[in-house]
Amino acid sequence: MYTLEEIHDISYDFLVELNTICRKHDIDIMLDSGTLLGAVREKDFIPWDDDVDLVIKRSDYDKFIKVICDELSDKYEFLPTSAYNGHFFDFAPRFIYKEGFLRNETEEDKAYNNMQNRVAFDLFILENCPDNELIHKLYVFMLKMLYGMGMAHRVSLKVEKHSFVDRMRIMVLTTMGKFFSLKSIFAMFDKLSNKCNKKDTARYWIPTTILKEIHLTYDKKWYEGTSEYPIRDTSFKCPKDSDAVLKNLYGPTYMTPPPVEERVSMHME
Repeated sequence: MYTLEEIHDISYDFLVELNTICRKHDIDIMLDSGTLLGAVREKDFIPWDDDVDLVIKRSDYDKFIKVICDELSDKYEFLPTSAYNGHFFDFAPRFIYKEGFLRNETEEDKAYNNMQNRVAFDLFILENCPDNELIHKLYVFMLKMLYGMGMAHRVSLKVEKHSFVDRMRIMVLTTMGKFFSLKSIFAMFDKLSNKCNKKDTARYWIPTTILKEIHLTYDKKWYEGTSEYPIRDTSFKCPKDSDAVLKNLYGPTYMTPPPVEERVSMHME
């Protein structure tokens, strides 16, 4: 188990190593979400944030996966989109720090082989988004259905925090999901996510992001090139128009920290 300060030190060391590898191979991995916000607002990690968010274009990702496993040090492991020890967790590829756990190990953690109980560095992929808004909404709906079907293959379901209506939706989708193998659900998700990548579209979206942000789209102009923002003593690549990205994610007042009661770590005990 780690303190937040230790997690930030581990995260910084990882980002420095990844930064070196990607610059060597001319791959644009960029800071995203809370990590981007920390770099812009704090010039460091957000004090209560306990993971790292990164984003990459699909074209760079395809190049990236050919080199990363050979160049990344043994302290880290890259987990492409896949099951964790045969169970569904989510659809996001990520890196984990292999030494130590985030919290006291549970039976569920053991079932996942502790893949989700590590200091983690999420990697989100920018895919071409349908320009037609109705088609985009349909794709979002279908991806949410696939996520719900994937939940049928989780070690356990925690539905207490959900509303009655959401519990009914989860019950229906997890029942459907039992009729499909986890491999086929991953394949359907990947096919739908990549559906527009051979088309010339004006926007990106991130199908593998958290459900409450899966509907968001990103103007391709925001990613035409990169900018640089620091975390501690190192400069990292960020979207060219990081201001537009952050406003899209957090609204126009993103430079103002949230109320104290909302400054909560997401993954630690």
